[in-house]
Amino acid sequence: MFSQSTHVVSRLIQVAKERSPVDNIDAFIQRFNETEFGYQLSLNMFRWQARPAPTPCQLSDLSFENLQGLIVNNPTNESAPVLLRETLTKKATTTREAWSLLARATWHTHPIGDYRRHVECYRYRYRNANYLAFHGDGNCVTLGVMLESFFHHFMSEDLPEAHYSCGPIREFMHVFNVANSSQQESTYIDLDQKIFCQYKQLDQHYSPGLLGQLFGKAGFLIFEDYEEGVRHKLFPLMTHELLSEYHVAPGPIIYQANPEVSEFAGHFARARAHGIERVDLASDDYDWKPAYRKLKAPEDESPFFLKELKEPVNIQIPAGGSLEIGFSPDTQPREVFDLACVFFGRVPGTLSFKAHKGENKPITTPELPWLIYTDENLSHIEINGTSYQLNRSQCGRYHWIGMGQLYPNLKLGGLGVELAFNVSIATHLHVIFPMNALAISSGALSFEDPNLVLECSQATPSENLEI
Repeated sequence: MFSQSTHVVSRLIQVAKERSPVDNIDAFIQRFNETEFGYQLSLNMFRWQARPAPTPCQLSDLSFENLQGLIVNNPTNESAPVLLRETLTKKATTTREAWSLLARATWHTHPIGDYRRHVECYRYRYRNANYLAFHGDGNCVTLGVMLESFFHHFMSEDLPEAHYSCGPIREFMHVFNVANSSQQESTYIDLDQKIFCQYKQLDQHYSPGLLGQLFGKAGFLIFEDYEEGVRHKLFPLMTHELLSEYHVAPGPIIYQANPEVSEFAGHFARARAHGIERVDLASDDYDWKPAYRKLKAPEDESPFFLKELKEPVNIQIPAGGSLEIGFSPDTQPREVFDLACVFFGRVPGTLSFKAHKGENKPITTPELPWLIYTDENLSHIEINGTSYQLNRSQCGRYHWIGMGQLYPNLKLGGLGVELAFNVSIATHLHVIFPMNALAISSGALSFEDPNLVLECSQATPSENLEI
Protein backbone atom coordinates (compact mmCIF):
# COMPACT_ATOMS: atom_id res chain seq x y z
CA MET A 1 0.00 0.00 0.00
CA PHE A 2 1.17 3.50 -0.71
CA SER A 3 2.08 5.79 2.17
CA GLN A 4 -0.81 7.95 3.28
CA SER A 5 -2.02 10.55 0.80
CA THR A 6 0.98 10.47 -1.53
CA HIS A 7 -0.80 8.82 -4.45
CA VAL A 8 -4.27 9.42 -5.89
CA VAL A 9 -5.21 5.74 -5.68
CA SER A 10 -4.03 5.35 -2.08
CA ARG A 11 -6.06 8.41 -1.11
CA LEU A 12 -9.23 7.05 -2.71
CA ILE A 13 -8.76 3.62 -1.11
CA GLN A 14 -8.13 5.24 2.26
CA VAL A 15 -11.31 7.31 2.03
CA ALA A 16 -13.35 4.34 0.81
CA LYS A 17 -12.18 2.21 3.72
CA GLU A 18 -12.60 4.83 6.42
CA ARG A 19 -15.72 6.71 5.35
CA SER A 20 -17.88 4.83 2.87
CA PRO A 21 -19.97 1.77 3.76
CA VAL A 22 -17.52 -0.64 2.11
CA ASP A 23 -15.45 -2.87 4.36
CA ASN A 24 -14.20 -5.18 1.60
CA ILE A 25 -12.72 -2.88 -1.02
CA ASP A 26 -9.62 -5.11 -1.11
CA ALA A 27 -11.73 -7.75 -2.88
CA PHE A 28 -12.63 -5.22 -5.59
CA ILE A 29 -8.96 -4.21 -5.92
CA GLN A 30 -7.88 -7.84 -6.24
CA ARG A 31 -10.54 -8.44 -8.92
CA PHE A 32 -9.30 -5.45 -10.90
CA ASN A 33 -5.65 -6.44 -10.54
CA GLU A 34 -6.44 -9.78 -12.17
CA THR A 35 -7.06 -7.95 -15.46
CA GLU A 36 -4.59 -6.53 -17.97
CA PHE A 37 -5.40 -3.06 -16.62
CA GLY A 38 -4.10 -3.50 -13.06
CA TYR A 39 -1.08 -1.32 -13.85
CA GLN A 40 -3.40 1.71 -13.96
CA LEU A 41 -3.61 1.71 -10.16
CA SER A 42 0.11 2.30 -9.71
CA LEU A 43 0.88 4.90 -12.37
CA ASN A 44 3.72 7.22 -11.41
CA MET A 45 1.74 10.17 -12.74
CA PHE A 46 -0.69 9.71 -9.84
CA ARG A 47 2.05 10.35 -7.25
CA TRP A 48 1.57 13.44 -5.09
CA GLN A 49 5.26 13.48 -4.24
CA ALA A 50 8.27 15.65 -4.93
CA ARG A 51 9.68 14.49 -8.22
CA PRO A 52 13.31 13.69 -8.92
CA ALA A 53 15.11 16.69 -10.43
CA PRO A 54 13.98 16.89 -14.06
CA THR A 55 16.59 16.14 -16.69
CA PRO A 56 16.76 17.10 -20.38
CA CYS A 57 15.11 14.50 -22.55
CA GLN A 58 13.90 13.62 -26.03
CA LEU A 59 10.36 12.46 -26.70
CA SER A 60 11.74 9.34 -28.37
CA ASP A 61 13.49 8.39 -25.10
CA LEU A 62 10.45 8.59 -22.84
CA SER A 63 8.72 5.60 -21.27
CA PHE A 64 5.27 7.09 -20.73
CA GLU A 65 4.15 4.26 -18.44
CA ASN A 66 6.97 5.19 -16.04
CA LEU A 67 6.64 8.93 -16.51
CA GLN A 68 6.01 10.98 -13.39
CA GLY A 69 6.21 14.45 -14.91
CA LEU A 70 7.07 16.31 -18.08
CA ILE A 71 8.09 19.95 -18.54
CA VAL A 72 8.20 21.76 -21.90
CA ASN A 73 9.85 25.19 -21.73
CA ASN A 74 9.32 27.91 -24.32
CA PRO A 75 12.26 30.36 -24.15
CA THR A 76 11.13 32.25 -27.26
CA ASN A 77 9.33 35.58 -27.47
CA GLU A 78 6.24 34.06 -29.09
CA SER A 79 3.76 31.40 -28.05
CA ALA A 80 4.71 27.93 -29.28
CA PRO A 81 2.54 24.88 -29.96
CA VAL A 82 2.72 21.36 -28.60
CA LEU A 83 0.60 19.02 -30.73
CA LEU A 84 -0.94 15.79 -29.47
CA ARG A 85 -2.37 13.18 -31.83
CA GLU A 86 -4.33 10.06 -31.04
CA THR A 87 -2.71 6.74 -31.95
CA LEU A 88 -5.64 4.37 -31.47
CA THR A 89 -6.91 4.43 -35.05
CA LYS A 90 -3.49 3.27 -36.28
CA LYS A 91 -2.93 0.61 -33.63
CA ALA A 92 -6.35 -1.06 -33.49
CA THR A 93 -6.69 -3.81 -36.10
CA THR A 94 -9.15 -6.14 -34.33
CA THR A 95 -12.23 -5.71 -32.16
CA ARG A 96 -10.39 -6.81 -29.05
CA GLU A 97 -7.42 -4.54 -29.73
CA ALA A 98 -9.70 -1.54 -30.14
CA TRP A 99 -11.52 -2.31 -26.89
CA SER A 100 -8.27 -2.85 -24.98
CA LEU A 101 -6.68 0.36 -26.25
CA LEU A 102 -9.76 2.40 -25.38
CA ALA A 103 -10.05 0.74 -21.96
CA ARG A 104 -6.45 1.71 -21.19
CA ALA A 105 -7.23 5.36 -21.92
CA THR A 106 -10.59 5.65 -20.11
CA TRP A 107 -12.22 4.97 -16.74
CA HIS A 108 -15.62 5.05 -15.08
CA THR A 109 -15.05 8.43 -13.45
CA HIS A 110 -16.61 11.84 -12.91
CA PRO A 111 -16.64 14.37 -15.71
CA ILE A 112 -16.95 18.04 -14.77
CA GLY A 113 -20.58 17.84 -15.84
CA ASP A 114 -23.16 15.65 -17.57
CA TYR A 115 -22.76 15.92 -21.35
CA ARG A 116 -26.44 15.12 -21.77
CA ARG A 117 -27.43 18.26 -19.83
CA HIS A 118 -24.65 20.52 -21.12
CA VAL A 119 -24.59 19.95 -24.86
CA GLU A 120 -22.99 23.31 -25.69
CA CYS A 121 -20.09 22.65 -23.33
CA TYR A 122 -19.39 19.18 -24.72
CA ARG A 123 -20.08 19.77 -28.42
CA TYR A 124 -16.33 19.72 -29.19
CA ARG A 125 -14.88 18.00 -26.14
CA TYR A 126 -16.53 14.66 -26.89
CA ARG A 127 -16.13 14.90 -30.67
CA ASN A 128 -12.37 15.01 -31.15
CA ALA A 129 -9.06 14.05 -29.52
CA ASN A 130 -9.77 16.48 -26.66
CA TYR A 131 -11.79 13.63 -25.17
CA LEU A 132 -8.68 11.47 -24.93
CA ALA A 133 -6.29 14.27 -23.99
CA PHE A 134 -8.30 15.97 -21.23
CA HIS A 135 -11.20 13.68 -20.29
CA GLY A 136 -11.39 9.91 -20.86
CA ASP A 137 -14.24 10.00 -18.37
CA GLY A 138 -17.90 9.16 -18.06
CA ASN A 139 -20.33 6.57 -16.79
CA CYS A 140 -21.44 3.40 -18.54
CA VAL A 141 -23.71 5.36 -20.91
CA THR A 142 -20.89 7.66 -22.01
CA LEU A 143 -18.38 4.86 -22.46
CA GLY A 144 -20.86 2.61 -24.27
CA VAL A 145 -21.68 5.41 -26.71
CA MET A 146 -17.98 6.21 -27.21
CA LEU A 147 -17.14 2.57 -27.95
CA GLU A 148 -19.90 2.20 -30.54
CA SER A 149 -18.99 5.55 -32.12
CA PHE A 150 -15.29 4.64 -32.38
CA PHE A 151 -16.13 1.43 -34.24
CA HIS A 152 -18.61 3.18 -36.50
CA HIS A 153 -16.03 5.76 -37.58
CA PHE A 154 -12.78 3.81 -37.66
CA MET A 155 -13.25 0.02 -37.61
CA SER A 156 -14.48 -2.44 -40.21
CA GLU A 157 -15.23 -5.06 -37.56
CA ASP A 158 -18.76 -5.94 -36.42
CA LEU A 159 -20.34 -2.91 -34.75
CA PRO A 160 -20.61 -3.34 -30.96
CA GLU A 161 -24.05 -1.87 -30.38
CA ALA A 162 -24.83 -0.27 -27.04
CA HIS A 163 -27.64 -1.71 -24.90
CA TYR A 164 -29.29 -0.71 -21.63
CA SER A 165 -30.54 -2.95 -18.84
CA CYS A 166 -32.17 -2.00 -15.53
CA GLY A 167 -33.43 -3.86 -12.48
CA PRO A 168 -37.14 -3.63 -11.56
CA ILE A 169 -36.58 -0.99 -8.85
CA ARG A 170 -33.52 0.62 -10.49
CA GLU A 171 -31.25 -1.03 -7.94
CA PHE A 172 -28.95 -2.00 -10.81
CA MET A 173 -28.49 -0.18 -14.14
CA HIS A 174 -25.91 -0.70 -16.84
CA VAL A 175 -25.08 0.10 -20.47
CA PHE A 176 -22.91 -2.39 -22.33
CA ASN A 177 -22.05 -3.32 -25.92
CA VAL A 178 -22.65 -6.48 -27.90
CA ALA A 179 -21.14 -7.40 -31.26
CA ASN A 180 -23.19 -9.92 -33.20
CA SER A 181 -21.17 -11.73 -35.86
CA SER A 182 -22.70 -14.06 -38.42
CA GLN A 183 -19.61 -16.27 -38.13
CA GLN A 184 -19.33 -16.56 -34.36
CA GLU A 185 -21.30 -16.19 -31.16
CA SER A 186 -22.15 -12.77 -29.77
CA THR A 187 -19.31 -10.96 -28.01
CA TYR A 188 -19.90 -8.95 -24.85
CA ILE A 189 -17.75 -5.77 -24.86
CA ASP A 190 -17.77 -3.44 -21.87
CA LEU A 191 -15.55 -0.36 -21.79
CA ASP A 192 -16.98 0.78 -18.45
CA GLN A 193 -16.37 -2.49 -16.61
CA LYS A 194 -13.35 -3.54 -18.72
CA ILE A 195 -14.76 -6.89 -19.87
CA PHE A 196 -14.37 -8.64 -23.24
CA CYS A 197 -15.79 -12.15 -23.49
CA GLN A 198 -18.34 -14.34 -25.20
CA TYR A 199 -21.80 -13.22 -24.16
CA LYS A 200 -22.67 -16.66 -22.82
CA GLN A 201 -19.65 -16.47 -20.48
CA LEU A 202 -20.50 -13.05 -19.05
CA ASP A 203 -21.57 -14.28 -15.62
CA GLN A 204 -18.09 -15.76 -15.10
CA HIS A 205 -16.36 -12.43 -15.77
CA TYR A 206 -18.53 -9.78 -14.10
CA SER A 207 -17.07 -7.43 -12.91
CA PRO A 208 -13.57 -6.02 -12.38
CA GLY A 209 -14.56 -2.44 -13.21
CA LEU A 210 -16.79 -1.98 -10.16
CA LEU A 211 -13.76 -0.37 -8.53
CA GLY A 212 -14.52 2.70 -10.64
CA GLN A 213 -17.82 3.24 -8.83
CA LEU A 214 -16.15 2.90 -5.44
CA PHE A 215 -13.48 5.43 -6.42
CA GLY A 216 -16.26 7.72 -7.61
CA LYS A 217 -17.99 7.56 -4.22
CA ALA A 218 -14.68 8.28 -2.45
CA GLY A 219 -14.12 11.25 -4.75
CA PHE A 220 -17.56 12.54 -3.87
CA LEU A 221 -16.72 12.37 -0.16
CA ILE A 222 -13.56 14.43 -0.79
CA PHE A 223 -15.74 16.93 -2.68
CA GLU A 224 -18.16 17.06 0.26
CA ASP A 225 -15.32 17.69 2.73
CA TYR A 226 -14.96 21.25 1.53
CA GLU A 227 -16.82 23.94 3.41
CA GLU A 228 -19.82 24.92 1.29
CA GLY A 229 -18.58 28.38 0.35
CA VAL A 230 -15.17 27.10 -0.74
CA ARG A 231 -16.75 24.14 -2.56
CA HIS A 232 -18.87 26.48 -4.67
CA LYS A 233 -15.79 28.50 -5.62
CA LEU A 234 -13.68 25.45 -6.42
CA PHE A 235 -16.24 23.40 -8.40
CA PRO A 236 -18.64 24.60 -11.11
CA LEU A 237 -22.41 24.30 -10.83
CA MET A 238 -22.48 21.45 -13.34
CA THR A 239 -20.26 19.36 -11.05
CA HIS A 240 -22.57 20.05 -8.10
CA GLU A 241 -25.51 18.90 -10.27
CA LEU A 242 -23.70 15.73 -11.28
CA LEU A 243 -22.53 14.71 -7.81
CA SER A 244 -25.89 15.45 -6.18
CA GLU A 245 -26.96 12.00 -7.41
CA TYR A 246 -24.94 10.47 -4.57
CA HIS A 247 -27.53 11.90 -2.18
CA VAL A 248 -30.27 9.70 -3.66
CA ALA A 249 -31.15 6.93 -1.18
CA PRO A 250 -30.91 4.02 -1.15
CA GLY A 251 -29.35 4.34 -4.61
CA PRO A 252 -27.72 1.58 -6.68
CA ILE A 253 -26.46 -1.47 -4.82
CA ILE A 254 -22.81 -0.59 -5.40
CA TYR A 255 -23.25 2.50 -3.16
CA GLN A 256 -25.12 0.69 -0.41
CA ALA A 257 -23.51 -0.90 2.63
CA ASN A 258 -20.90 -3.59 2.01
CA PRO A 259 -21.50 -4.62 -1.60
CA GLU A 260 -20.02 -8.00 -2.50
CA VAL A 261 -18.16 -8.22 -5.80
CA SER A 262 -19.24 -11.86 -6.20
CA GLU A 263 -22.94 -10.92 -6.11
CA PHE A 264 -22.99 -8.49 -9.03
CA ALA A 265 -23.10 -11.14 -11.75
CA GLY A 266 -26.45 -12.17 -10.27
CA HIS A 267 -27.69 -8.57 -10.06
CA PHE A 268 -26.80 -8.02 -13.71
CA ALA A 269 -28.37 -11.32 -14.84
CA ARG A 270 -31.66 -10.37 -13.14
CA ALA A 271 -31.56 -6.91 -14.75
CA ARG A 272 -31.05 -8.43 -18.22
CA ALA A 273 -33.88 -10.87 -17.59
CA HIS A 274 -36.08 -7.88 -16.68
CA GLY A 275 -35.37 -6.32 -20.07
CA ILE A 276 -32.72 -5.07 -22.51
CA GLU A 277 -33.11 -2.00 -24.72
CA ARG A 278 -31.01 -0.73 -27.60
CA VAL A 279 -29.29 2.63 -26.94
CA ASP A 280 -30.17 4.10 -30.32
CA LEU A 281 -28.46 7.45 -31.01
CA ALA A 282 -30.84 8.03 -33.94
CA SER A 283 -33.91 7.99 -31.69
CA ASP A 284 -35.62 10.90 -29.92
CA ASP A 285 -36.36 9.10 -26.65
CA TYR A 286 -34.08 11.51 -24.73
CA ASP A 287 -33.57 15.20 -25.50
CA TRP A 288 -29.77 14.97 -25.66
CA LYS A 289 -29.79 12.65 -28.67
CA PRO A 290 -31.48 15.04 -31.17
CA ALA A 291 -29.55 17.94 -29.59
CA TYR A 292 -26.25 16.38 -30.65
CA ARG A 293 -27.60 15.30 -34.04
CA LYS A 294 -28.49 18.92 -34.80
CA LEU A 295 -24.80 19.82 -34.50
CA LYS A 296 -23.99 17.64 -37.53
CA ALA A 297 -24.65 18.20 -41.23
CA PRO A 298 -28.20 17.01 -42.07
CA GLU A 299 -26.91 14.34 -44.45
CA ASP A 300 -24.44 12.93 -41.89
CA GLU A 301 -25.93 9.76 -40.45
CA SER A 302 -22.83 8.72 -38.50
CA PRO A 303 -22.60 9.16 -34.70
CA PHE A 304 -21.68 12.62 -33.45
CA PHE A 305 -19.16 11.39 -30.88
CA LEU A 306 -15.44 10.99 -31.74
CA LYS A 307 -16.14 11.88 -35.37
CA GLU A 308 -13.08 14.18 -35.52
CA LEU A 309 -10.82 12.08 -33.30
CA LYS A 310 -7.93 12.32 -35.79
CA GLU A 311 -7.72 16.10 -35.49
CA PRO A 312 -4.68 17.07 -33.36
CA VAL A 313 -4.90 18.80 -30.00
CA ASN A 314 -3.01 22.09 -29.90
CA ILE A 315 -1.54 23.31 -26.60
CA GLN A 316 -0.10 26.82 -26.91
CA ILE A 317 2.75 27.58 -24.46
CA PRO A 318 2.95 31.32 -23.71
CA ALA A 319 6.11 33.22 -24.68
CA GLY A 320 8.78 32.69 -22.04
CA GLY A 321 6.51 30.24 -20.23
CA SER A 322 6.21 26.50 -19.76
CA LEU A 323 3.86 23.53 -19.89
CA GLU A 324 4.15 21.09 -17.00
CA ILE A 325 2.27 17.77 -16.91
CA GLY A 326 1.95 16.03 -13.55
CA PHE A 327 1.99 16.86 -9.85
CA SER A 328 4.52 19.15 -8.20
CA PRO A 329 3.65 19.35 -4.47
CA ASP A 330 6.42 21.89 -3.83
CA THR A 331 4.94 24.37 -6.31
CA GLN A 332 1.20 23.55 -6.46
CA PRO A 333 -1.64 24.09 -3.97
CA ARG A 334 -2.99 20.99 -2.24
CA GLU A 335 -6.38 21.63 -3.86
CA VAL A 336 -4.90 20.27 -7.10
CA PHE A 337 -4.48 16.84 -5.52
CA ASP A 338 -8.10 16.92 -4.33
CA LEU A 339 -9.31 17.76 -7.85
CA ALA A 340 -7.39 14.79 -9.24
CA CYS A 341 -9.09 12.54 -6.67
CA VAL A 342 -12.59 13.83 -7.46
CA PHE A 343 -11.92 13.57 -11.22
CA PHE A 344 -9.91 10.34 -11.13
CA GLY A 345 -7.74 9.58 -14.14
CA ARG A 346 -6.64 13.15 -14.70
CA VAL A 347 -3.59 15.02 -13.46
CA PRO A 348 -2.70 18.70 -13.75
CA GLY A 349 -1.46 20.25 -16.94
CA THR A 350 -0.01 23.65 -15.97
CA LEU A 351 0.71 26.64 -18.18
CA SER A 352 3.05 29.01 -16.29
CA PHE A 353 4.01 32.51 -17.41
CA LYS A 354 4.93 35.99 -16.18
CA ALA A 355 2.32 38.75 -16.14
CA HIS A 356 3.42 42.37 -15.72
CA LYS A 357 1.58 45.23 -14.06
CA GLY A 358 -0.65 47.12 -16.49
CA GLU A 359 -0.14 44.53 -19.24
CA ASN A 360 -3.19 42.84 -20.75
CA LYS A 361 -1.59 39.37 -20.92
CA PRO A 362 -3.54 37.07 -23.29
CA ILE A 363 -3.15 33.28 -23.36
CA THR A 364 -5.23 30.41 -24.76
CA THR A 365 -5.72 27.25 -22.75
CA PRO A 366 -6.59 24.04 -24.63
CA GLU A 367 -9.23 23.05 -22.07
CA LEU A 368 -11.42 24.61 -19.42
CA PRO A 369 -9.20 25.45 -16.42
CA TRP A 370 -9.39 23.59 -13.15
CA LEU A 371 -7.63 26.32 -11.22
CA ILE A 372 -5.66 29.54 -11.68
CA TYR A 373 -3.16 30.34 -8.94
CA THR A 374 -0.21 32.51 -7.94
CA ASP A 375 2.28 32.44 -5.09
CA GLU A 376 2.01 36.22 -4.70
CA ASN A 377 -0.17 37.69 -1.96
CA LEU A 378 -2.72 39.15 -4.37
CA SER A 379 -6.31 39.81 -3.37
CA HIS A 380 -7.74 40.23 -6.87
CA ILE A 381 -6.89 39.47 -10.52
CA GLU A 382 -8.75 40.77 -13.55
CA ILE A 383 -9.50 38.16 -16.21
CA ASN A 384 -11.29 39.10 -19.43
CA GLY A 385 -12.36 42.35 -17.81
CA THR A 386 -13.89 40.70 -14.71
CA SER A 387 -12.28 41.08 -11.29
CA TYR A 388 -11.93 37.87 -9.27
CA GLN A 389 -11.16 37.52 -5.58
CA LEU A 390 -8.41 35.01 -4.84
CA ASN A 391 -8.70 32.35 -2.14
CA ARG A 392 -5.88 31.26 0.16
CA SER A 393 -4.82 27.64 -0.40
CA GLN A 394 -4.94 24.99 2.33
CA CYS A 395 -1.18 25.24 2.83
CA GLY A 396 -1.32 29.05 2.93
CA ARG A 397 1.40 29.50 0.28
CA TYR A 398 -0.79 30.13 -2.75
CA HIS A 399 -3.88 32.02 -3.82
CA TRP A 400 -6.31 30.58 -6.34
CA ILE A 401 -9.42 31.16 -8.45
CA GLY A 402 -11.63 28.10 -8.98
CA MET A 403 -13.98 26.74 -11.60
CA GLY A 404 -17.05 27.87 -9.68
CA GLN A 405 -15.84 31.47 -9.96
CA LEU A 406 -14.58 31.31 -13.56
CA TYR A 407 -17.13 29.29 -15.49
CA PRO A 408 -20.11 31.67 -15.26
CA ASN A 409 -18.03 34.23 -17.21
CA LEU A 410 -16.35 31.93 -19.75
CA LYS A 411 -17.49 30.69 -23.14
CA LEU A 412 -17.66 26.98 -22.43
CA GLY A 413 -18.39 25.70 -25.92
CA GLY A 414 -15.15 26.31 -27.82
CA LEU A 415 -12.06 24.16 -28.25
CA GLY A 416 -9.76 26.68 -26.59
CA VAL A 417 -10.38 29.13 -23.77
CA GLU A 418 -9.07 32.66 -24.26
CA LEU A 419 -7.96 34.42 -21.08
CA ALA A 420 -6.56 37.95 -20.77
CA PHE A 421 -4.95 38.78 -17.41
CA ASN A 422 -4.47 42.18 -15.81
CA VAL A 423 -2.57 42.22 -12.50
CA SER A 424 -1.75 44.94 -9.96
CA ILE A 425 1.85 43.74 -9.52
CA ALA A 426 4.19 41.67 -11.66
CA THR A 427 3.56 38.02 -10.86
CA HIS A 428 3.96 34.48 -12.11
CA LEU A 429 0.59 32.95 -12.96
CA HIS A 430 -0.25 29.28 -13.33
CA VAL A 431 -3.30 27.99 -15.20
CA ILE A 432 -4.11 24.36 -14.45
CA PHE A 433 -6.29 22.22 -16.72
CA PRO A 434 -6.88 18.44 -16.64
CA MET A 435 -4.67 15.99 -18.55
CA ASN A 436 -5.73 12.38 -19.00
CA ALA A 437 -2.94 10.41 -17.32
CA LEU A 438 -4.45 7.11 -18.49
CA ALA A 439 -4.23 8.09 -22.15
CA ILE A 440 -0.73 9.54 -21.81
CA SER A 441 0.69 6.54 -19.93
CA SER A 442 -0.87 4.02 -22.35
CA GLY A 443 0.47 5.72 -25.47
CA ALA A 444 -3.00 6.61 -26.75
CA LEU A 445 -1.57 10.07 -27.46
CA SER A 446 1.63 10.93 -29.28
CA PHE A 447 3.50 14.20 -28.71
CA GLU A 448 4.88 15.79 -31.83
CA ASP A 449 8.38 17.12 -31.23
CA PRO A 450 7.80 20.81 -30.43
CA ASN A 451 11.44 21.83 -31.04
CA LEU A 452 11.44 23.26 -27.53
CA VAL A 453 13.35 22.42 -24.36
CA LEU A 454 12.02 19.25 -22.71
CA GLU A 455 12.70 17.95 -19.22
CA CYS A 456 11.18 14.92 -17.54
CA SER A 457 10.99 13.04 -14.27
CA GLN A 458 10.86 9.33 -14.95
CA ALA A 459 10.85 6.51 -12.39
CA THR A 460 13.12 3.54 -12.84
CA PRO A 461 11.44 0.11 -12.78
CA SER A 462 12.63 -0.46 -9.20
CA GLU A 463 10.80 2.69 -8.10
CA ASN A 464 7.47 1.67 -9.60
CA LEU A 465 4.76 1.18 -7.02
CA GLU A 466 2.31 -1.67 -6.74
CA ILE A 467 -0.86 -2.27 -4.75
